[in-house]
This record gives sequence, structure tokens and C-alpha cells, in this order.
Amino acid sequence: MRIPREKSVTAIEDWEQSFFRSDFTHAGGARKRTTYAGGLLAMWQTLQRKSRFPVRYLVTVKQTVSEFASDHESQNQNGNRAH
Repeated sequence: MRIPREKSVTAIEDWEQSFFRSDFTHAGGARKRTTYAGGLLAMWQTLQRKSRFPVRYLVTVKQTVSEFASDHESQNQNGNRAH
């Protein structure tokens, strides 16, 4: 996904747009994405009828949003496109 240049609370809408315009073609690795019993695809199919995301399906990761943004910023500065 192409990430916005600005990394601040005022850019949240830009980050949301960037996220939802990105490609969701595969899980992108062997990491566990959700605790939903049917897996990631089944979770999204179920959630399309919901108005709120049930946080109980989230999994813990060992990276903060700030670390994620910093990692992808350094990749972009080195000429690599973040996915």
C-alpha cells in the first residue's frame, strides 16, 4: 500500500483512504491475522453486514503503529515500494 507522507493524527483520513485503496490479494505471509474460527476471508464475509468491527477477533502483534510507519518510511526512502 502506498502510505501518506504525513504521519500525524491530522492525516488519519489519508491513512484510511490509503488502506482501503490498497490491494488485498493474499494474506502476505504465514502470520495469524485473526482469531475468527473460519479464518480471514470468512471473517470479512461475516463482517460486511456489521456496523462495527468486533475487536475480539484481533490478534496481538509485536509492532506498534509507529514502528510499522517507520519501517515502511525507511523502505520507501530506499527506493522500495511498501506493500
